[in-house]
Amino acid sequence: MPSELPTYPHHRQIVRYFRDYSRHFGVTPNIRFHTRVHSVDYDVAKGKWKVVVLPSQGVSSEASHTEEIFDAVMICNGHHSSPVTVPPTFKSLCVLLNSFSPFSV
Repeated sequence: MPSELPTYPHHRQIVRYFRDYSRHFGVTPNIRFHTRVHSVDYDVAKGKWKVVVLPSQGVSSEASHTEEIFDAVMICNGHHSSPVTVPPTFKSLCVLLNSFSPFSV
């Protein structure tokens, strides 16, 4: 992460960082957006990954699936796509610590 970002960046800053990174290193054309992964299986004998994908919109029958073989797989589950907020019941929560050790919490 760039040093100008805070320790806990806002989700919009993370998205911007991911976009800039993928453009800089030229990986954006290799990313398939709006695609649902049906299964990922590792073939030990071949040392390869078989990925079965379905379009996330439109036709969703098994007949429309696509199988592809890859050397490596990166799981990008999209947990940064929606911000996580503190529930209203915790807005005034105060935590008092009696030690400066990070292991005491």
